[in-house]
Amino acid sequence: MNIFEHFYNMTIGVVDLAESSFEMLPLEGTILSEKIGGVAVTQALYEHYRDDDPLVLGVGPLTGSYAPAACLLVITFRSPVTGAISHVPMMHRAGPDMKFAGFDVLVVKHRATQPQFLYVTGRTVDIRSADDVIGAEVPEVSRYVRWTMHSARSMLVTGPAADRGLAGAAVVNGLWGSPDKTGLADAMASRNLKGVIFKGIDGLSFGEGHLERSENIIRNLGLHGHSKTSGFVSVLDKMDADEAVRGVMRNYAMRSMACYRCPFPCMGHVTFSYRDVAAGDHDKAEMGVNLSDHVGFAALARRSRDHALALSEQCIRYGLDPVVVAGYLPEDGTAHQLRQAFEDDTFPTDRSGLNAVAPTEDVRYRLGSGIAPIVSDNGWGMRVGLSMILGVCPLFLLMFPGLSAEELLSFISSETHALATLKTKINNANRALLEK
Repeated sequence: MNIFEHFYNMTIGVVDLAESSFEMLPLEGTILSEKIGGVAVTQALYEHYRDDDPLVLGVGPLTGSYAPAACLLVITFRSPVTGAISHVPMMHRAGPDMKFAGFDVLVVKHRATQPQFLYVTGRTVDIRSADDVIGAEVPEVSRYVRWTMHSARSMLVTGPAADRGLAGAAVVNGLWGSPDKTGLADAMASRNLKGVIFKGIDGLSFGEGHLERSENIIRNLGLHGHSKTSGFVSVLDKMDADEAVRGVMRNYAMRSMACYRCPFPCMGHVTFSYRDVAAGDHDKAEMGVNLSDHVGFAALARRSRDHALALSEQCIRYGLDPVVVAGYLPEDGTAHQLRQAFEDDTFPTDRSGLNAVAPTEDVRYRLGSGIAPIVSDNGWGMRVGLSMILGVCPLFLLMFPGLSAEELLSFISSETHALATLKTKINNANRALLEK
């Protein structure tokens, strides 16, 4: 019996950008039996296609399932920043939508001659021109995608920063930013890949009793029912952010939001009034921003508390990593200064001298580096690795260390011997990931 039959489509999509071609291949059960899924599989397939220097997108067995926070997509690639292999996690809905579009893994090879989108739906990948939005700000790119690719559910796109080769270009997940701090946007731009768009129109028949199992886990974590607590700020607290950082949010109401199947709303939309005196503004303007990058927001708030929200909005608009922007701006730098640097083409193209989240040899840098540095009893690396193999949100596992690997694995199998084997294989894959 294949214990993964409820969790995978058993398909790999291979896209050759140079040839504008797509083919469907089987995902062999042997690789799942050994690697289980997620980052362990994307890393193995990266090695298989290494000569093509691919981008490999993959999901875990629990991605899109009834397990709590089962939202994760992992992208494995060679970082143009470090030259080493990096694995960037993407939350929200991209992972479930890729799986519901009929794919467990996408391998993207070579370079297109013109800017392209990949539209992933119905077990096929349509390669479409992105010429019309090169140089456009991310909200305009988003509107274009929704107008031309009807009912698109999720999008991973680059902004004008990547189009122009600026330092700190970052992939934007819808309009929410992302944990991309190791050059995924640069890697996409170098391949003329403007974005990957998902329209999930199918599903998988998950096992009997899984919804009840999930509800019990959520209840035992104390998260059953509607949460009125601002999860975004509670993550900052767990990061040991100083009062100056946490205090930014005190005067604003946040509409808290959560990713697919997650009971913990760690992100949110903030509406705020803003006046940039440096730009000659006399009246306050009403603005809004989506906050999901806790590491990036903390960096901006430490650098420029009064302008952190406006700067966060601009980072999403331009497709920039807030940590790099914080390293570029002067103390108390303003949104006007960032906008001027962008419009005058004086924002740097070289990361030298700009802040980094962690030393490039640190395991956090290999794992995307945008995941909050929350220390858990099980260790940061082991919890994040577990999440990126199984396909659940790493932040959720860090915030709730009481959720055990056994509870998550029970969605795959409740048989004692199978559970022990799964845990051993995941621990082995995790150690191999952390020791690279």
